Amino acid sequence: MLFYTLLGLTIVRYDDFMYYYKLNVLGFTQFQYTMLMMGGTIAMMIMVIVYQRFMTKWETQTLVRFCLTIFAVNALASLILTKRWNIAMGISDTVFVALTGSTFFPICVVMYILPPFVLIAKITPAHVEATIFAFSASLINMGIHFGWKYMGLAWNNLLFDIDNDNL
Repeated sequence: MLFYTLLGLTIVRYDDFMYYYKLNVLGFTQFQYTMLMMGGTIAMMIMVIVYQRFMTKWETQTLVRFCLTIFAVNALASLILTKRWNIAMGISDTVFVALTGSTFFPICVVMYILPPFVLIAKITPAHVEATIFAFSASLINMGIHFGWKYMGLAWNNLLFDIDNDNL
């Protein structure tokens, strides 16, 4: 559990900045943004099925490596989008976001959440299973929903100073 907590505190996410960047700079409408997020949710459901059918026998370390690789690809895709290199490659913003960030991150969330819960299910005694699952879920959710964003805000305040005027 310590590993997943530290992982949540070391991976940097700029979700709030990217939301405004996509709306204000790229010119997405809120409907387009919502549809892209729904596509990510569909990708997440597909990844759960893929995990259940093909990846349940994989070692936890292999799944974590796979997840970290997807994180790296997602970070590269965000860099390409913010530097506008996708336009130089002839890929529109909508297509690029639909095929990268909107799908890679939800897939990675599935790969981030499933392995520790599967591991916990295998090693936890039956009489304390609910307590361990609740504790584990709270740590993992803290890492995913709060740790990544707060680390992104901390790096922004220390190094980049991005605000509404210089998206």
